[in-house]
Amino acid sequence: MCLLKQPFNFGIGAEEIRFVCLVLAPIKHTKHTKSALEVARTYSTLFADDRLRRNLLNTHSPEEFAHEFELECSRIQIEHQKRMNRMNAMPTSLKSREYSSQNLPEVKEERERFVP
Repeated sequence: MCLLKQPFNFGIGAEEIRFVCLVLAPIKHTKHTKSALEVARTYSTLFADDRLRRNLLNTHSPEEFAHEFELECSRIQIEHQKRMNRMNAMPTSLKSREYSSQNLPEVKEERERFVP
């Protein structure tokens, strides 16, 4: 992971780049989740958050940088756990409801009103 001192222009759609992440992984891997592509996707998901990027730009040492990543991962884990708790608290009938045209005739009627 690299934080550039000045924004760099890598071309159309990649102007003002401040963070560069190089992902190295062996060609043979045991799990799909450990592939270079999956690791790169994980980092891109993390960097999609403006707040995280802003916090990382304000760090002054590699330790602070790593700490911000740890905080973000903890925050995501807590949000995920809250979602799972809410989902588990839902009645089973709402969690695994089967939808078909028989169960939702009003959707079919509504669609016919708007689709010629």
